[in-house]
Amino acid sequence: MNGCQNDKVQLYLNNKERAYSHPIIKEFFLDKSNKELLDLFLNQPSEDTARLLDEKFKIFYFNAKVSKYVSKLIRFYSIDFDKRVNKQRNRYQLQKEDASDVFDTQVNHQVEELYPPTKSSLEEVISDEGLLKGFEILTEKQFSVLEFLYVYEFSNKEIAFLFDDTPQNISNLHKKSLKKLRNYLKQEGGY
Repeated sequence: MNGCQNDKVQLYLNNKERAYSHPIIKEFFLDKSNKELLDLFLNQPSEDTARLLDEKFKIFYFNAKVSKYVSKLIRFYSIDFDKRVNKQRNRYQLQKEDASDVFDTQVNHQVEELYPPTKSSLEEVISDEGLLKGFEILTEKQFSVLEFLYVYEFSNKEIAFLFDDTPQNISNLHKKSLKKLRNYLKQEGGY
């Protein structure tokens, strides 16, 4: 009897070849329980079996649509993400080391052209030996900020533009530099 039932299912599928050739229906009937349910419906048709087969297909179809939607969403989101990352990389091509070298040479030339100092550096302006030794504890950026402020008479805004920083940060660097020097001088010479 089982062979006769399978023949009936195969005959049904052959008659409905166009519908059965659709990928979603093929996928649905790859599940053995769905094919058995179709077999049961063809051999003993009933409303309950038809409704059950219909419900299983609706659930399967809904899950397939959701999976396809999520798959496309992930694909297009990743493409968009790659575009944004590449766009940002193209904007900021210089590495930090390269940028500092470029900055040093360009800024020094521009500063000397626009604002020729009366003296060439902060160290030449200062005559106090203790203060000169105190400059050694400052970072290069802190020293540069002091030099731009006191030798070249730049504003915080102009220095911030040169360092690609904010005026507030330049002001903070200025205050920290002076505090470092003050503490150093207190320790060293009792100023």
